[in-house]
Amino acid sequence: MLESTAIEDQIKDLAGARLIFYTNSDVDHFLNSRLIPENFEVFWDETKIHHPTKENADQRYQAIHYTVGLNEARIALPEYSKFKGMRCEIQIQTILSHAWAETSHDIIYKPLESKGFGRKAMDAIDRRLTKIMDDYLLPAGYEFQKIQHDFQRLMQGKQLFDRGVIEVLDSCNNNNQRHDIVASIKEYVLPNYDDIEAIYPELIQALLRAVDKARVTQNEPIKTPFGDLDGQTPGAVTTLVISILENLRYVDVEATFKAFGRVYQFEEDEDLRKTILKTVEELARYDLDVCRQVGLGVQFALTAAIENLSPDDRRLLWPLLHTAWQEFLNSEVRGISASADAIALNTGALPASDDLKSIRKKAIDGLFEFYDLTSSENEKRSILSSLWRATHLPSQAGYSNELRSLVLNDENRIVEELTARASHDPYEILEHIERHLLREYGRARQIVEAENDRFGCKDLAAKLGASILAFRDAINANPQFVRYKILVGYESVVPLQWEQPDVDYSEVEKYRRARIAEYIDAISEATEDEWYGIIKRCAATKSNDGATFRLFGEFLVRLAKDNPDTAERFLLRADENILTFLPAVLQGLYQSESNLTYERTIRRYLSDGRHLTALARQWRLSKSQDQKFIKDVLSKAVACGDDIAVMECVVCQTTTHGFSKPRSAFRIQASYLGNLDLLKRSGPRKLKFPHGRTMIDRRSELLLSISPDI
Repeated sequence: MLESTAIEDQIKDLAGARLIFYTNSDVDHFLNSRLIPENFEVFWDETKIHHPTKENADQRYQAIHYTVGLNEARIALPEYSKFKGMRCEIQIQTILSHAWAETSHDIIYKPLESKGFGRKAMDAIDRRLTKIMDDYLLPAGYEFQKIQHDFQRLMQGKQLFDRGVIEVLDSCNNNNQRHDIVASIKEYVLPNYDDIEAIYPELIQALLRAVDKARVTQNEPIKTPFGDLDGQTPGAVTTLVISILENLRYVDVEATFKAFGRVYQFEEDEDLRKTILKTVEELARYDLDVCRQVGLGVQFALTAAIENLSPDDRRLLWPLLHTAWQEFLNSEVRGISASADAIALNTGALPASDDLKSIRKKAIDGLFEFYDLTSSENEKRSILSSLWRATHLPSQAGYSNELRSLVLNDENRIVEELTARASHDPYEILEHIERHLLREYGRARQIVEAENDRFGCKDLAAKLGASILAFRDAINANPQFVRYKILVGYESVVPLQWEQPDVDYSEVEKYRRARIAEYIDAISEATEDEWYGIIKRCAATKSNDGATFRLFGEFLVRLAKDNPDTAERFLLRADENILTFLPAVLQGLYQSESNLTYERTIRRYLSDGRHLTALARQWRLSKSQDQKFIKDVLSKAVACGDDIAVMECVVCQTTTHGFSKPRSAFRIQASYLGNLDLLKRSGPRKLKFPHGRTMIDRRSELLLSISPDI
């Protein structure tokens, strides 16, 4: 090697320097400073990061070696020009790695002079060096890094603390500053504050003021040397405040709940509102670890907070109250346990107690309070869904007989409350409740009919069963409701199902159709007004499920077929809800013996230019051969600009006659739908239509499929 004429090409560290840092973080800061690439020419292909790999036989030496030369700016200076082309190695290490490297270098690179002596001892030394690096130095370096990071966070928090956290937050002029201060409070101040409880009330008020100010502060961009960034929004500030309240939710449960209520009350962003509801749900939940420490203290505190609200605030914060009460009615306690490689959800049964009984009672009281206040069917269904939670036992076995008794007592009370309200509830709700209670009656009967009373609650189950039957009898004493549920609904319960819980669905359908036949026979001039009222009520039912109205549609077809004059009179005074079912009535009239009534009804709607879609749809369903009729509907639809009716006419032609009939009847569409050459060039397109359905654009695909030669 000493005889080499190009030794610098073979040994790169003839000249070198080692930079030694205390911690990994110091190394990162130095590398991020870019001092080396900005002051030297770096030969990247010769620069190495040394760490254990298969290629280097897992050697434990750890360092970064830069091979550098002077850059052109340096070489241009006279005093440095003589170093042109020369290279140097810069080694970067932590002080722990440096100590290991210096110790191991003298040992590993000094071979034993005598062969056959000390090989095993050297191998043991090598293993001990590896163990020192793996078990002590690398973990120590990481721990030093964490300590340094935590100390920096502590000092940042102390600076903000010394300035006065509340005063600093109140003095912010824009949302960028406000967001930064709230983030610093979360990350640096609160984790190190020694007495959170002492400042929590004042902190909450400061955070709420920050949210209020953020909402009325105009966004400002964030200035950077490389251009402006979007500034922090009021939503970003609110999100941080919510996360702080969530982290500290158990410090003062009542104060936390009120703070959530304050933010929720004035928040317009629906996503943030959902976030708040989720945090209230977590706060109200029976948490395993919390229950072990304070029992049901959290739920008691929340109950007290709700009771202290004014009636107006209770109505404004109804979604939060509903969320909390819903959780109170669970019978399970849940917790999460985590290990290095798994997260497990632990569940168990709540122990029955007077405290639990009191909390559940107040939750049921609150839910019924709002059940009586609302007229919305959807809200009533939502409240009922929460009340049903009170009827559920834990999914896991092992709950006590006392808990089972508590659940049965609460369910009995709920049934009695619903029975008292049955005369005022809408038919849709009564139908839903009866369906649910039919299942509950089956469960209660199983307990009553068991050979022994091993759960100690046979009498309670018998009482519940009697209450359910009392509800059933109360609602079915109303003949109007009975007719309604025969005609409308997929949740309808008929007497057969109370007698035979496992009765086949086809038997239920058979029973309902038999009653429908009786209803048709009962319709006369004397009962016409009564039946019009029933039909009007059925048609007013709101549902997106076609199964709701299947038998009602059959009823209307049979009514119009057997009593065409009555059906015509019904149509003459029908409201928009009834006219939704016009195709069914028209189909019945078409099947009746009174052709004049059918044609008169058709002509009336044609002349008015109303319900053209229903006319075309009925023509398609009846598979009529009357081409003039559909031409008249099409002409009127084009004249009125009724796109859906035109579409229905197109579907009629293709489904009823295919391409066998002359297409000239549809040429009138051409002028209505637009330039045909343009249609041919544009090809199929997709449009959004009512009810969220996507159809092929009738201005192209359907027209071309009907008349490909035009």
